[in-house]
Amino acid sequence: MDTIQSYVNQLYHLDKEEHDLKTALKDVSSKSKALKQTLMDEIKKNQLEKRPFVIGDRMIKYKVVKDTESISQKYLKQVLTKYFENDLNEAKTLFDFIIKSRNSKYVETIDIGLKK
Repeated sequence: MDTIQSYVNQLYHLDKEEHDLKTALKDVSSKSKALKQTLMDEIKKNQLEKRPFVIGDRMIKYKVVKDTESISQKYLKQVLTKYFENDLNEAKTLFDFIIKSRNSKYVETIDIGLKK
């Protein structure tokens, strides 16, 4: 039983450390995102889209990438309904088939949450 208590204590401290690091990372990410937006605005304003900036072992460059939205159940249902506009039953049947055909698996885990 002492071993289990030791594991629980270690897990508690690691979870707390992970939470603190995630909080710090979220702050850094927020600052980085704001600075990237400012940099993009300046690059476009000065027409430097094709000029890379080399700093140490890093290269910073402006680029445009295609960002495709994910396919949620709501989106899938809307698209199928639009596609099968004359046959809503067919759209629902195909939607249900797709949803039921998804692979799922069960994964064992230890959940750590805050006390309420």
